[in-house]
Amino acid sequence: MTKNLLQRWKQYRYRFVPWIALNLKNRSARKVPDASSDKLLPDKQVKAYMCTLFTALLQGGATSSSSGSLQSAEYDSVVTSDAIMSHSQNDGTNIHSAITETEIEKHICHNDMPLHSLNSPLKTWHVSRLFRRKRDSAESLESLHKKNMLIMKDVLGFTVERRPSRITGGGNGVIVTSGVIPEGTVAAMYPGLVYNSWEPILLQSINNQFVFRCIDNIHVDGNDRGVSRYIYRSCAQRDRVGPYWPCDTSWLTECPVNPLAIGQYVNNHTKQYPANVAYQEIDITEEFPFRLRCFVPNTHYGSSLDGSASNRVRSVVLVSLKDIKEGEELLSSYFTLVKSP
Repeated sequence: MTKNLLQRWKQYRYRFVPWIALNLKNRSARKVPDASSDKLLPDKQVKAYMCTLFTALLQGGATSSSSGSLQSAEYDSVVTSDAIMSHSQNDGTNIHSAITETEIEKHICHNDMPLHSLNSPLKTWHVSRLFRRKRDSAESLESLHKKNMLIMKDVLGFTVERRPSRITGGGNGVIVTSGVIPEGTVAAMYPGLVYNSWEPILLQSINNQFVFRCIDNIHVDGNDRGVSRYIYRSCAQRDRVGPYWPCDTSWLTECPVNPLAIGQYVNNHTKQYPANVAYQEIDITEEFPFRLRCFVPNTHYGSSLDGSASNRVRSVVLVSLKDIKEGEELLSSYFTLVKSP
């Protein structure tokens, strides 16, 4: 019990301001004179960089429907009661053979009869069909991820992947698996759900080491597990416009369609291994091409009636501070000190 509480405290203390203030002198931190100096690259250059990669991915076959395929499959787990009742009234008719797949597709609903209330033959058929769709979606995402890694290598000249960290106790990290990342290049993106300063994030932050705090108190929850995972998927589905997705949801899996969307796994630097990347915050505005938003791994927790929240979303990128060669791990500084005016 004590060991478990101690482990949770070690993860939470980096968001406990009094502890940070008392221990900051014992930790190395990145220092900038003001907020404007925190940007290593102009926002226009970062967005142009993203558009170049995303356009190549889109032309390579990674569409918005591909990035949301897993999520769409999960909504096919319920069927309307009208479809069941109309066929169950046929005496002597086998429900399994009477209801065709086309009829099931016509009557899929998000909030009607639960799967456990269906008759046994239909339930067996529907579960097997849902399993096949999820399996096929997973296989298509895996093949798409491999294809996009090749596109990334051709366009950017390097690839990064999640691999075991060389830092003791560091868990998984982000490693350059091929090529060289030049200095001043976007090396990764920090995915996650964006919370404004007034929006609740206490429940999601418990035992969550992936919450990134921006300079203006906006938080980005990059956790791909637990309640954070479900909330992100829910918000992505909420803002979906027909077949067009407002963000990427594949980063929640092991095979992200956007290969850069693994920045939440970048470890903190040590005395032995200095930082080679730094965080930079940018806002994806309405000028950003809507057709490419399906590759942006960020969306809002809240939504507004006039749609303004969906037109501007915070994103965080990691910019290289020096040339990073193949086999090296991306390391950042978890603390950035901004001098008060």
